[in-house]
Amino acid sequence: MASIAWSKTPAPSTPTMPLSEIKPGMKATWRTVVQGNEIVEFNLNILGISQNFAGPNEPVIIAEALDASQVLSGPVGGMSGSPCYIDGKLIGAYAYGYLWPKEQAIIGITPIDNMLAVFEKGRPDTKTANGSAAAPASGAIRIEDLPRPTQQFATGNEIQTAHTSSGDILTDLKPAPTPLTMSGISAQSLEPFRAYAKAMNLDLMSAPGGVADNLTADDISAGAPVAGVLLDGDFSMVATGTCTWREGDDFLAFGHPFLLGGPTNIPVAPAEIMTIVRAVPRSFKLANAGPVVGTIYQDRLTAIAGEIGLPPQLTDYSVHLTDPSGETHTYTGNLFQNDQMSPFIAVLGVYSAVTSTLETADDLTYALTVTADYEGYDPLVWSRSSSGNILGSIFEVWDLLGMLAQNPFEPTNLKSLRFDVTLTSPRESTTMDRLQILSGNAEPGNEVELAIRLRSYRDEQSREVIKAPVPTNAAGDTLTLFVGDASAADRIDDGYSPSVSSFGEILDYFRTRRDNQRVYVKLLRPARGFRANGQNLEDLPPSARSLMSSSRTIEPIASTHEVTVWETSFATPGVFSGSYRIRLPVEN
Repeated sequence: MASIAWSKTPAPSTPTMPLSEIKPGMKATWRTVVQGNEIVEFNLNILGISQNFAGPNEPVIIAEALDASQVLSGPVGGMSGSPCYIDGKLIGAYAYGYLWPKEQAIIGITPIDNMLAVFEKGRPDTKTANGSAAAPASGAIRIEDLPRPTQQFATGNEIQTAHTSSGDILTDLKPAPTPLTMSGISAQSLEPFRAYAKAMNLDLMSAPGGVADNLTADDISAGAPVAGVLLDGDFSMVATGTCTWREGDDFLAFGHPFLLGGPTNIPVAPAEIMTIVRAVPRSFKLANAGPVVGTIYQDRLTAIAGEIGLPPQLTDYSVHLTDPSGETHTYTGNLFQNDQMSPFIAVLGVYSAVTSTLETADDLTYALTVTADYEGYDPLVWSRSSSGNILGSIFEVWDLLGMLAQNPFEPTNLKSLRFDVTLTSPRESTTMDRLQILSGNAEPGNEVELAIRLRSYRDEQSREVIKAPVPTNAAGDTLTLFVGDASAADRIDDGYSPSVSSFGEILDYFRTRRDNQRVYVKLLRPARGFRANGQNLEDLPPSARSLMSSSRTIEPIASTHEVTVWETSFATPGVFSGSYRIRLPVEN
């Protein structure tokens, strides 16, 4: 669809009151739903205006809630967007609050004029609304420079320090948290991922939820609940707020950012409220979402904007889990497309399927394969195995999907994403116990016989004999026999710094990654040179080496000190880890 922009902010049919007319002491009301679909009204007292609250020239109206039930609950997650009125005129949306209950309830109201201005951003093209860079990169970049979500959020210490302290709760006027309720996902499954959601101002909650099939697009109106549907199907991930304003098919909600994604592509649905859960740290609404009826296409500082009837761009999502008995469990759904959040939600669903749906144990082996089908490219099939705990493999997949989604070269349309997970028992993993050269001196044109003794997780031993051919032109050289795991073998070929210059090359890079259930044996020869654009440039003259090392060289280039002259591999039970080297002088 073509990009649509409004020449001016649309004038709502509901009368509005400009900020200049709002004075301390004025009485106001706000409208929201606390149960079912009935919109009810509560009372406010205007205290004043902060002119530069959310940012420069981004004011907020400060008010006090007067109803006893609202003083008791304090600001409620899911209340964000509730329209506020003075004398029947719309002044803005309930959006902020002090989260700790006390004898008064102070809230912040985002002015309606600042919310309506979001429409001036226009409606983006679907293919560029997932958070991708507006200007594609030119030239090559290193794989290591692509964003990896787990680098910032996946460690236990960061999870602990990411939570808001009680001091912050007491002193900061915060956006009312957007409760991201998940059904079919246990609280245990959420723990490794809470820090990431916290940074996105999302409260992950494993809570009861369902589908309200009786709801329609007409149920989205000012004061009614509205849901952003991040994943639906066998796993449900829904964030609920309140609609502030609707005119025809256009609507505004929240009064603060959702994911702060700018142009975005989030399926939207009507919702019904089961109840408000009043809790000391924060209160929140429990909601059931209806069918998807449109798309949120702008996610800005002062509001989210959407259109009823605008179809979202979705990914066909599925998890196929085979347990140790051989029985396969299948979970399907539709995943919204967002460069940062979609990889996170995708792997959270997989991890939940493994940890929550089945009785897992430390003595299991996990084989995980992801198949990602991007529009315009052959599907990427990528596999990883792990023993005892699948979380490491889950984080690798998270990084993989994050690098692909946030690539700097082009926006992507991930048509389908499939995960196949096979669990086997007992746990299987392999390490190398001994490495021995059986033959005599290495001679050009002959073979070197190598014995590799392996040890399994249960201390069982096995032995492999490999014959490595010595090149005929290697007389007088000192070669290296390398025996190692997939990651170590990949690093040798990459020169520790592979570079890519297109999205297709990123896909090709991951297609060539080795299997971590195999042992790789390489014969390496010293070679001074460089690696650029996937090619080895060996034994360059000094003048060429100087040019390649110059700061004027634009393309990312890695120095190389050795090249592979021969390679083989063999399979092992479970995951193989470790790497070893033996110097191999070749006779003249």
